[in-house]
Amino acid sequence: MSFEPLKLHVKTVGPKNGNRRVVFSTRGTHFGAFDGYKKSETGSLKLATPDWMEGDEAAAMLRATMEIEIESDKRSSAGIEPSTENPTGWENHWISGRVDRVVNDLSEVVADVSLLDGHDEGEVGSKIDPSSYSNSSAAVISIEDGNMLVDMSDIDQTIAVNSVIRVRSSRLDIVGYLEP
Repeated sequence: MSFEPLKLHVKTVGPKNGNRRVVFSTRGTHFGAFDGYKKSETGSLKLATPDWMEGDEAAAMLRATMEIEIESDKRSSAGIEPSTENPTGWENHWISGRVDRVVNDLSEVVADVSLLDGHDEGEVGSKIDPSSYSNSSAAVISIEDGNMLVDMSDIDQTIAVNSVIRVRSSRLDIVGYLEP
């Protein structure tokens, strides 16, 4: 299933302490995202982002998750508006964009995602275990430089394809990276 990853600059990669924070930048905007451990297809738990990615460009799959607030967006701008309290944290960013589709099984969408931590630069990363996402639903939204996922698993709200929405999530997660 096609997914256009966000083209982002990896500004900083935080320390591994169970809650790795990665700061991205795009079009002059800096924002943080959570890089938690995810199950690889070999069964091991891995982070997506290695230290060596700092300063590089990346094709990232991000997902707005946890507590989600969705509203119609009458503005024409699409993109990420970082939290005013902590722009480089992973909480409470606003994402605006057009809904491309809603999927009830994310396993097909994440099938090509790689987890690069633990691999040297230039090596092929470990593929994510898609079955970890088989019971997850999400909206795929188009923002300025690609697509993002909005976790719909615990949302009782229906959103229409082609609608323009604004989403605030209590956490922005890095699912992984799509390698060229």
